[in-house]
Amino acid sequence: MSTLSKKNYLKYLGRSTNKDTIDIHSYLLRLWDYKVWFFLSLISFFFLALVINEYSSPRYLVKASLDIVDQKKSASQTFMKELEFFSPTTNIENEIEVLSSYDLIKKVTESLNLNIDLEEVSPMSEAYEDVDFFTCRLIETNGDGHRKTFLFKIVDENGGYISSQGNGSLGVDSVRIVLGVPIQFHGFIIQIEKKEDIELSHLGRTFRINYSHPGQYALVLKERIQIKPISNKTSIVELSLSSTEPELDIEILDELMSSYLSRELELKNKSANEAIDFIDNQLKSVKENLLIAEAKLEDFRSENKIININQEGITTLNKLHELEKDYARYQVQLKYCSYTLDYLSKTDAGILISPSTAGITDPVLNDLVSSLNSLINQYSRLRTAVSEINPQLLSLASQIAVKLRAVTENIRNQRNTLEIQIGSIEKLIKEVELNLDRVPNDERRLINIQREFDLNEEVYIYLLKQKSEAEIAKEGNETSSRLVDPAYVSSRIYPRSNFNVSVAIIFGFFMPILGIGFYDFFRTTIHSPLDITRGTDIPIIGCLPAVSMNKAKFPNLQFEQISEDLKDFWVSMSFLLPSKEYPKTILYLSYLQGEGKSFSSLNTAILAANSGYSTLIVDLDNGNKNLSSLFGYTGFEGLEEFFIENMNLDNLARKTDIRGLEIIQLGAAKDYSTILMNKPKLEMLLERLKKKYDCVVFDSTSLELTPDALMLSTFVDFSVFVVSHKKTQLRTVEILNQLKTKIISSEIGILYNNLN
Repeated sequence: MSTLSKKNYLKYLGRSTNKDTIDIHSYLLRLWDYKVWFFLSLISFFFLALVINEYSSPRYLVKASLDIVDQKKSASQTFMKELEFFSPTTNIENEIEVLSSYDLIKKVTESLNLNIDLEEVSPMSEAYEDVDFFTCRLIETNGDGHRKTFLFKIVDENGGYISSQGNGSLGVDSVRIVLGVPIQFHGFIIQIEKKEDIELSHLGRTFRINYSHPGQYALVLKERIQIKPISNKTSIVELSLSSTEPELDIEILDELMSSYLSRELELKNKSANEAIDFIDNQLKSVKENLLIAEAKLEDFRSENKIININQEGITTLNKLHELEKDYARYQVQLKYCSYTLDYLSKTDAGILISPSTAGITDPVLNDLVSSLNSLINQYSRLRTAVSEINPQLLSLASQIAVKLRAVTENIRNQRNTLEIQIGSIEKLIKEVELNLDRVPNDERRLINIQREFDLNEEVYIYLLKQKSEAEIAKEGNETSSRLVDPAYVSSRIYPRSNFNVSVAIIFGFFMPILGIGFYDFFRTTIHSPLDITRGTDIPIIGCLPAVSMNKAKFPNLQFEQISEDLKDFWVSMSFLLPSKEYPKTILYLSYLQGEGKSFSSLNTAILAANSGYSTLIVDLDNGNKNLSSLFGYTGFEGLEEFFIENMNLDNLARKTDIRGLEIIQLGAAKDYSTILMNKPKLEMLLERLKKKYDCVVFDSTSLELTPDALMLSTFVDFSVFVVSHKKTQLRTVEILNQLKTKIISSEIGILYNNLN
C-alpha cells in the first residue's frame, strides 16, 4: 500500500472529529494517497478493454421490419382490450406469435439447410478451407432424429463417395454418389449439388457433413429471433437476430418474412383454389354433355337435311332458351348450396368457396362467408403458434362456430328458395313444350336437340366466365402485411468499443476504492489520521517522517530531515497549553515498543537545545535504552542511584555532543516501578529539574511493558502519545480514550510518526 504524504497528513490536523459528520475532504485526500493504485488499475482495465475490442469475435445485430395490418375493432372490443381482456380479433400479438412459430421457423431451417454443416476434414492448404463450391441436402426418411455425420470425398468432376463411418477417411460402407442425383443412404435421401465446376484442386478432398434434425435447430433458432412491435401506435413489428455471421442472419430473416407472407397468401388463395376446383369439376361434366349434344345436332342435320326452323318454331325455341338459361344458372347455384352444406357437415371443414363463384349475389350470404373465411385464416395461423387453451384461439373458435351456424342456415334458406324457383321454371318449360306439338315432327326433334346443345353451351360459357373471375380474384389477392425493411446489419453489438472503454474506466476507478474498503475492513493497524479522529477527541498535533536512528549519522542528518515538522509540532504543543508558552516538562508515551517514542523525544530535545533552551532528556526506557546507547552512556549511574542512594542529581546528568543538551539515564534498575511509586521524591525530582533546566523531556518505556510510566503524566506539563503508521493497533485509540478519562491529567496530544 502506498504511504500517505506529509502534506496530506498536515491537512488532517485540527479537522473536526464530530462522529455524526462525514469529512468528505479527508476521504478524498486519503484516496489521493492511493493514486498509484488508481493509476495501475485504470491502466490494467483499459488494456483489458483494448484486448477485448481487438481480439474478440465481433457480433452483429441484424434487423428487419414488417407492417402487419391489424383488423379494425369495434368499440366494445377496444374497450375489452383496454381492460386487458383478450381481443377476439386479429391483432399484432397474434401475428408475432405466428412469425415466431415453430412450424414457420422449421420451414426456414429446411429451406436454407441450416441444420447441415459442411467442413473440410483435412485441408491441403489454407487456400482450400472454404466449402462454397457445393451444397448438400438431406431428407430424413426413417432416422431417429439424432445428429448424424457423413464423409464425402470428391474423386472426379461427376462426384465421389459418401460414407457414414471413419475418422477423416471413408468407411467400409462408402457408396458412389453422383452430383445432382439423390440416393437412399442410411435412412436419408442425400443429394449433393455443385455450385461451380469441379476443379482439379478439388479432387481428393474429404468433407464432413454434419446433420442435425431441423426441428432441434428450429428450437434453438426460435429462441434467438426477437420480434417486437416498434411502438404501441404502429402496426410495424421489428425482427432482430444477432450472431457472428451477419450474412447468414440476413438470409434467415429474409426467408422468414418471405415464408410468412407466402403462408398468408396461401391461406387467402385457398378459397379461390377450391372455387376453381369446384368449377373445373362442373366444367368436366358439362363439356361431355356439350360434345354429345353437338354430335347429335350434326347427325340429325346431315340425315334429315333440315337446316332452318320455321318462325313458330324459332319463337318457341327462344322462349325455351331463356327459361333453360335461368334453369341452368339456378342448377349451378343449387349444386353449390348442396356441395357447401355437405362440406360444412364435415368436422374438418375449412375455407368456403365464395357464393359469388356460383353466381349467388345475396350480399348477406357473401359477407357471412367472407367473414367466416377470415376467421378461419386467423385461426389457422394462430393455432400453429399457441397452445389450444390460448384465450384468443378459444375466442376465434367460438366466433367460427357462430358464423358457421349463420352460414349454414342462410345456405339452407338459399337452397330452399332455389328449389322453388327451379320448380317454377320447370312448369313454364312444360307449358312452352306443349306448343311444340304444332311444329312438324322433324323440326320438333331438331328443336329438342338444339335446346340440349344451347343449354349445355350456355352452362359451359357461364362456368368459364365464373372460373375466369375466380382466377382474376386469385391473382388479385395480396397479403395484408407488407415488407417495410429487408434484413440489414444494424450495428455491431459486441465488442462495443466505447462501452468497454467506459466500463474499464469505471471499474478502474471503483475497484481500488473497493479494495481499499476491504483492506480497511480487515486491517488491525492505524493507516490514517482518520482512524484516530474517528475514535477520539484527542488532537493530532504533528507528524514525523520515518528516519532511522543510525548512530553513524546521528544527530545532524535525522534532525535536518524533520526540523520543520518538529517546529510545527512544538507550536501545536504551546498552543494547547493554557499559558500558550512552550512546555517545560514533556512526557513521551507509546503503547508498543518501536513506535518511535525515543526517536521523537530525542529530536524534540535537540530542537529545544538548538533553540537556546537548556535541555535535559531523561531516558526511562529500560527495555531498549536507545538514547543512552546513542550517546555512549550505557552502564552509568542514573535515577536509581538518586532515588535509592540519594546521589547528587548534578552528578547524574551527562553532557552530550549537542550544545545545551544533557541526559540522565535510568541506571542499573530493570524495574523502575518502585521509583515511580515514590511520589514525594518524584515531585521533588521534577521541581529540581524545572529549576535547573528550561526544558525536560522524559522518554518512558512502552505502556504494554510498564503501565506505571503513566504516573509521570500527573507531574508534567504535556504528555505526547506516539502512534506509528501501520504499526500501532487500532484498539490503541480506545485505550488512549480510557487513559485520558481516568489517568492522564496533563494536556495530551498525539504525534503521528513513521511516514515514509
